[in-house]
Formats: sequence, structure tokens, C-alpha cells
Amino acid sequence: MTDPTAWVTRLAAELARPGEDPVAVDAATVGALLRIAREVAHRTERLNAPLSTYVVGRYVAARVATGTDEATAIAEVETAIMRLLSMPPPD
Repeated sequence: MTDPTAWVTRLAAELARPGEDPVAVDAATVGALLRIAREVAHRTERLNAPLSTYVVGRYVAARVATGTDEATAIAEVETAIMRLLSMPPPD
């Protein structure tokens, strides 16, 4: 199995604008995002996983912009996802 952290690091470098440092993604963040995607994919429609990770990224970026550390924002997301997944589906 390949190292997903290596892929994300390469992607971040590719997306960085000239003169900007790439977004740093550590192994703990990769693990949390993979857990979130796995839970969503296995407990809802699979197509919700990539869409959810997009929303997670936007949420985390917004929280970090207001001064919250990334780990806290991701923990908030994990809590919300688990709460949402434990609810019965809407009619």
C-alpha cells in the first residue's frame, strides 16, 4: 500500500502558488480524513465520501481562519459526522 501522506504532500505542492508554501498535511490529519471518508462511504451512499471531504476541508479552513487549530476543527467534524451518522435517515 502506498503512503497517502506522500500523495497529499505532492498534491499540496502541485497546488501551491508560486512563492507560497504548500499546505502541510501531517499523518494525523490524513488518518482523520480517511476515517471520516470511510465512515461516510460505508454508512451512507459511497458518493457522499468525496463530497463530505470537500465540505470538511471548507469547514476546517474557515475554522482555522478564525484562530481554531486544525486538530480541534477536525475533531469537531468527526464528532458531527458520528452524530449525523447515528441519526435515522430523513423520510
